[in-house]
Amino acid sequence: MPDQAIVTRSYQTPYDDPLKLKAGEIVAVGEKEAEWPGWVWVTDSTGRSGWAPVSIIEISHGRGCLRTDYDATELNVGEGERLEIINTEAGWGWCRTGDGRTGWVPLEHMDKLKPEGRKMKYGARNQLHGKVVEIKKGGLMCKVRLEIPAASIMNSVMTIESLEDLNLAEGDTVKAVVKAINVLLVKE
Repeated sequence: MPDQAIVTRSYQTPYDDPLKLKAGEIVAVGEKEAEWPGWVWVTDSTGRSGWAPVSIIEISHGRGCLRTDYDATELNVGEGERLEIINTEAGWGWCRTGDGRTGWVPLEHMDKLKPEGRKMKYGARNQLHGKVVEIKKGGLMCKVRLEIPAASIMNSVMTIESLEDLNLAEGDTVKAVVKAINVLLVKE
């Protein structure tokens, strides 16, 4: 399933007639892009030029043979627009917009969204439901203290990043998943 992203900064392509190449096509290879390493300026047999990823071209003596079809279309996108990232290449993403347009967008103009509706799988059967009664944060790690029914207390140690990803707060109801010596928390 492709990653989802949100455009954080608008992008307008400077190219209105993008280069389209076929696998096996021979191109003249020019300068490499300084701002975007991994891209090279190519010219096809009709004299049309554009940027292409170095990774899809077998280059020898100033000429190159395309390993795969390539479309240099860049998308015009506005801030807040949602994109599906189909492929990434040297700082750019081949994306699909909500209305079905496809093309390249600089990755620095978007933020990937966290997957929605995907349940994390875990291989543990010992699960206890409890209430978060205390959170103690350190520099990198934190300790989350749980109250388990039958007046039991259990602790879980996790990274601060995990704590923030779970959006955990004292008073939340969670599930403690016990696997070997670790206590993993699941908030549903």
